[in-house]
Amino acid sequence: MSEYMHALAEFGIQQEILERRHMNRREHRPFNLDDYTNEKCESNFRFNKTQLRTIIYAMELPSHFVFCADDTKHHFQVSTEEAMAICLRRLAYPAHFEDLGHIFCQTTTTLSIIFNTMIEYLFAKYKSTLNFAESQFTRDHLQLFANAIAQKGAPISNVAGFIDGTVRGICRPYKHALKYQAMTTLDGITAHLFSPICGTHHDGFILTEAKLLETLEDKLNFDDGCHFVLYGDPAYRHHQNLVAPFVVLENDRTSRESLYNQKMSKVRVAVEWEFGRTVNLFAFLDYHKDQKVWLSPVGAYYFVTVLFKNIKICLRGGQACKYFGIDPPTIHEYLEHGNHVFREQQ
Repeated sequence: MSEYMHALAEFGIQQEILERRHMNRREHRPFNLDDYTNEKCESNFRFNKTQLRTIIYAMELPSHFVFCADDTKHHFQVSTEEAMAICLRRLAYPAHFEDLGHIFCQTTTTLSIIFNTMIEYLFAKYKSTLNFAESQFTRDHLQLFANAIAQKGAPISNVAGFIDGTVRGICRPYKHALKYQAMTTLDGITAHLFSPICGTHHDGFILTEAKLLETLEDKLNFDDGCHFVLYGDPAYRHHQNLVAPFVVLENDRTSRESLYNQKMSKVRVAVEWEFGRTVNLFAFLDYHKDQKVWLSPVGAYYFVTVLFKNIKICLRGGQACKYFGIDPPTIHEYLEHGNHVFREQQ
């Protein structure tokens, strides 16, 4: 984010705080989603009012959450709309809890408890969906993805998605980072996300730790001999269900292998779009000073922001959807597996 954009965003936060302070002094009322226009709601929470209420309904959330204070003897109740708004507002931009307190009429301690509890709740409920989105891997979906990428000129006719690693900075005395492995399908949905690993590890190491190849053998191969593959960068080794670019000389631009790599590179950029979109929507991830391992659920922060990014695509589509001409799943289709697993555990 440029210094100008950073200053502009900071100014917007301060203006919002001043407006809310004035309203609170005048009306003395707590947070109410209907106080926001759809435009302001989307700017603050990344979803408009209708979308936010649709998410709450699709997630099968209760009308209120009861939170436990630090001493465990005191509890307080907050509406689900407010709890989700606090969670999304914190993720949208790394504002101080003190500043958010003037918006939501809550103490910094209360806001911290609500935010981290909601992150941990959503992570626990939808971890299975984020680890492997079952609904994305039906044969019909896989064939649709393969056809779409072939129409874009890819030299392989059975590619169903792309795999890559992404590195996110964390707070340490010097530069440290965590690495995540993600698989993106052609509708822009991050269909697989593996837990964070120390950023110094190779992508191939994470692939082995995730045991993804074993899962792909089960999900991408069919009894009639039909099979699909993922496409990755040169860090990945070739496998029945995973292919990577050819190794060519640096100045080679005309060989068959080099032309193959160039064509696949043009379509593989879709996975980079989704990494970028997640951070653009939720700039909290880019503020590494708040990513404090052992003090905060840093891995869960990234998982939940990817969850909300996927939901955004379900509701509004995205760049990959337009590029490949594929409609994303509905929000109910995408969340159903996580909801089902959660119900079974109750």
